[in-house]
Amino acid sequence: VGACYMKTLRAKILTCFIVSTTITLSLLLYLVNRQVQDINIPLTQNLSQQIIDAKAEEIGAWLEERISELRVISINEDFINMDMDKAKPYIRNLNKRLSNEYGNESETFAFSDLDGNAWISDDTTIHIKNREYFVKAINSDKEFVVSNPIISKTDSAPIVIVIYPIRNADGKVVGTIHGAINLSKLSQIASNIKMHGSNAWITDSRGNIFTDVPKDNVKDMSDFDTLISENTGKINIFKMSKYGYKGFESVGKKMLNGQSGIDKIIKPDGKGGIVIYSPIPYSDGWSLGITIPEEKMYADTNRLIHLIIIFSIILLLVSILISLIFTSSIVKPVRKLQMLMKRVENGDLNIHYDGKGHDEIAQLGYSFNSMVD
Repeated sequence: VGACYMKTLRAKILTCFIVSTTITLSLLLYLVNRQVQDINIPLTQNLSQQIIDAKAEEIGAWLEERISELRVISINEDFINMDMDKAKPYIRNLNKRLSNEYGNESETFAFSDLDGNAWISDDTTIHIKNREYFVKAINSDKEFVVSNPIISKTDSAPIVIVIYPIRNADGKVVGTIHGAINLSKLSQIASNIKMHGSNAWITDSRGNIFTDVPKDNVKDMSDFDTLISENTGKINIFKMSKYGYKGFESVGKKMLNGQSGIDKIIKPDGKGGIVIYSPIPYSDGWSLGITIPEEKMYADTNRLIHLIIIFSIILLLVSILISLIFTSSIVKPVRKLQMLMKRVENGDLNIHYDGKGHDEIAQLGYSFNSMVD
């Protein structure tokens, strides 16, 4: 009975200690977990947004350089006077020196009259009078116009036209100068932006998605990056549901409205994804975006939470070990007193409790000694 009592006493102490410790640690773990999520997740989102904003600005700065080059050309007297004999050698020289900057091997620049007759080279002249970007350039007050992707008449490559009106001293448009930017150039700039293992991409003002990831990187890409890489320019952000992605339609509307932000989408496997996007300056409704699997986006936060959980479990185990040692220090002298009392019960009075200390159990032992004396 005594042994059973001792076990019960120890069990009660252990149970009380373990339950109270577990509740305290669980509450602390919950509070820390909430605090980590409330701080780390917004911090991760803000930092990611800042990176995409900065990269969109970087692409915009690159476009601005190209626009500045066209601006300089547009104020050349030979172009203002539409002196073809002098303008043509100038264009030839530009095509030799600057085509690589635009992602082309040659025939990057062209100039046209108000009838849309655009001279590119001695062998290439195209008619652009009915092209949307040309009409907008000569009929609006815009300093420049950036077209949506079109197919080049010279090499069948997808290109973007930056067109700059040529104005005379009276401010009247007399012609246009334009540079053809190979779309792969912009796509390469975007795809060189990597976050959490994902590559950035560009949408034009119609929602078409473009990227240009190097072939040797394809094996390391996410399913989404692989999809748009293999179908660059052929996939529209408003039709992603066709491929099993949900939520891109609302993202696309915000992107085309020139907004920046972070939104959640659902991937075909049912898992979440995070889309971060930002408008590209000096473009006409273009945006930079990146799609990151949710588990990768918050991997550092989840890792920290897991470490906190592991630390809490270790702390609980250490607490249990300490409680075992602590209860032993209580139960052992009580058990000793019980054995001595058992001997007194059997008539043996030649015994003595030799415990030390000044706590309640020691005082009980001293009282026992006084009783048997």
